[in-house]
Amino acid sequence: MTSPEPDFSVEWVTGDTAKRSDPGILARFLAKIVRAHPSYISHGEYYDGLSPDFKTWSDDLQARYESAFRTALFDRSSIRVARASAHDGSLCGVVVADIGDNGTERYWIVQDLGVAPHIRGRGVGAALLKAVASAAKADGANRLILESGADNETAHALFLRQGFSPVSKVFSCTL
Repeated sequence: MTSPEPDFSVEWVTGDTAKRSDPGILARFLAKIVRAHPSYISHGEYYDGLSPDFKTWSDDLQARYESAFRTALFDRSSIRVARASAHDGSLCGVVVADIGDNGTERYWIVQDLGVAPHIRGRGVGAALLKAVASAAKADGANRLILESGADNETAHALFLRQGFSPVSKVFSCTL
């Protein structure tokens, strides 16, 4: 028995596809998805100014995402963006990854991953993570890293299924 054909496709947003991609559309999509889930918030969102307190999202979340997408798509940064599209062309998932090098090894970091609620459970998140892993490996990376909000159990299950394992816990205190 063969698996059914996926009802979406994944493409990297680079070159010509970057020129056709509107950072505002990507920003609206990701902001809408994560804003509905405070469990998504982790220390990365705090560092990037997307959450002021680890509990709520910044009022200007969409604008911050749009600025980040503009930089990623047009300023030749180390950020890479892939999008999943349904066969009708509608955006159904996005992943943002950054390239790092600690002097010993090259690695990629999954900064953000969002999948439209209506298509979750159909392999979009897994396909986006596989696309990142494949690109990272082709780029000479030895490791793929991501971090997630402590209570984001659905995402954690996906990450575990994709071969990730927990490596640390992050603590914070208010001064």
